[in-house]
Amino acid sequence: MQSYIFSVNYLLFSYKMTNIASSKKSYFFLSNIKMKIIRLSTVILALLISAVLEAKDVKTMFLSTPDSIMTMVDKSGRERLLMPADSADVVRNALGGEVRISVLEDNLIVFHSSEARVLEYRMLPTEKGDSLLCLIDTYFGPVGESTVTFYDCDWNMTGRFDLREFCDKSAIFDSVKNVTNGALFPELENPLISASFDKKREEVLVMTSCLPVLNGEEKNKQKIIKVQTNLKWCGKIFKRCE
Repeated sequence: MQSYIFSVNYLLFSYKMTNIASSKKSYFFLSNIKMKIIRLSTVILALLISAVLEAKDVKTMFLSTPDSIMTMVDKSGRERLLMPADSADVVRNALGGEVRISVLEDNLIVFHSSEARVLEYRMLPTEKGDSLLCLIDTYFGPVGESTVTFYDCDWNMTGRFDLREFCDKSAIFDSVKNVTNGALFPELENPLISASFDKKREEVLVMTSCLPVLNGEEKNKQKIIKVQTNLKWCGKIFKRCE
């Protein structure tokens, strides 16, 4: 009888120990999963914070413009331009000329660094989900001529956009034919191309092609001999609007 009682007690004890061991294993297993979840959440949070910190708005890019691009106005001058209109004093460039911002929006800045140069800043979304800066740099002689360059948020140049690929010479040809009876056909080989962001439609670039007509009576015809093309940003390049 005692042997039987001992056996029963032993079995009960073994069962309890097994349950305790199983409970400990479950506890450690769940704890391990919990730690992995915490670590994964920490990594994801760090990546999100990093992405937020790396993302820069157009005002930040404007202020951080390298001296190699912004040769006429220093950072303090640009900071003053971003102040409220009633508190900002006159800002001048290195030659004493007045500079100004004609458009200041959440995603667009149009900056006149002199009477002959305009810089347009706009952040564009990419296929990867981040953004890049598109900078239109226009110099004005009698008419404007632009270059379009792309930069990442650290001002590394990522590419240029060739406006001439979208120059519609046949349309210019028709304009020249109607206005000058063909007298300016030789000039078709070197049209001047300027570009500007559409102020109402985001991600649309308006390209204007014209001939370098510079003097006399022909200069008055220059306003007529122009062809406008609308280009839309597609996440990687600009394409002609349908």
